Amino acid sequence: MITDTVTGCVSTSASGTVTSNPNPTVTVNSPTECEGTPATVTATPGVAGTYDYAWSVPSGPNPGNVASFTTTVAGVYSVIITDTTTGCFSASASGTVTINPNPTVTVNSPSVCDGTSATVTATPGVAGSYDYAWIVPSGPNPGNVASFTTTVAGVYSVIITDTVTGCFSPSASGTVTINPNPTVTVNSPSVCDGAVRYSNGNTGSSR
Repeated sequence: MITDTVTGCVSTSASGTVTSNPNPTVTVNSPTECEGTPATVTATPGVAGTYDYAWSVPSGPNPGNVASFTTTVAGVYSVIITDTTTGCFSASASGTVTINPNPTVTVNSPSVCDGTSATVTATPGVAGSYDYAWIVPSGPNPGNVASFTTTVAGVYSVIITDTVTGCFSPSASGTVTINPNPTVTVNSPSVCDGAVRYSNGNTGSSR
């Protein structure tokens, strides 16, 4: 109630209610992808509602007022959300995008003689643990091995997969060449006793 200090008149009682709205909370995921595959970054409010989103990104264009977006840029992504009904806003929350590199691999191109086994070897660009998937020109597939021997000429291709990250390489190829062995014949001359046959076909006496 209030009292007018001039007239002494007193008002009727009046009431008001103070409402303390909670600040929203939010979390951001931390996705991991292979090089060339977009990662999806998502802000998840603690309580469902209508919010505005203000992002900070490590580089590149800002995604704007969205809850989720894709990126190929590694780094820390932070967001503050504002409840559009109450105007209250959250503390900043962050997630980290990890982009794993794709492995690389080379395959040698051995050349051997016919009847000799050639050794085909896949060499990763960086040492690590990999699975190997081969394509061979014919015959049995060597399976999940880095190196094997063959007597079949042709192109041998491989893709390797990093067993830790799951990222895989582009296909790499090498060519096995099987060189034919030379052939030779030796004549079998027939001469009379005491005669010599010369290389030109003539004969003569050895005496």
